Amino acid sequence: MTLGPDTWPAGSPRVLVTDCWLQNAGDAAIAVATQRLILDIAPGASVLHAA
Repeated sequence: MTLGPDTWPAGSPRVLVTDCWLQNAGDAAIAVATQRLILDIAPGASVLHAA
């Protein structure tokens, strides 16, 4: 799936979290914690995960 500028969820800044293997519970927990950290710092951020 290819995402273009019109397919991102609303929000700014746009943050792409990569290097996640969401089927692995440890990596998924890190991805969730990373997203929470980003949203704590920038509450209006648009966060996408690439797995």
